[in-house]
Amino acid sequence: DAIRRDVGERVAKANADHEAKSTQLQADIDDLTAKVDEDGSRNRDIEAALRKKKEKVEHEVDAIKLKYETDTKALNDQIADVKEKMAKEKEELRILEEHFAKVDANEQRKLDEDAILQAFKDKVARADKVLDDA
Repeated sequence: DAIRRDVGERVAKANADHEAKSTQLQADIDDLTAKVDEDGSRNRDIEAALRKKKEKVEHEVDAIKLKYETDTKALNDQIADVKEKMAKEKEELRILEEHFAKVDANEQRKLDEDAILQAFKDKVARADKVLDDA
């Protein structure tokens, strides 16, 4: 009888301990479930905000890339225009240098001819003087 009573008390105590432990564990589970739900909700909000920020940054990057491409094309067009003008001006310079080389050559030939003519006139004048003096 004493053994049964001792076993009964132990079983009752074990059941009571088990019930208390089960209640505590269920409370912990409920708390953790609520915390997981709360964290999940907060994380979804953070994720949504981050996705929105990412999309905004992607749009900004796309706008910057488009502006860069547009600016680069405009600069390349300007470079092409400048190169074309430079080629035209080089050709014009070549033509002008050729022309003025001819002008300078003609001027030098005229000076040479004038010098020859003057030398001839001087000889004729000396000859006339010699004839006049004789």
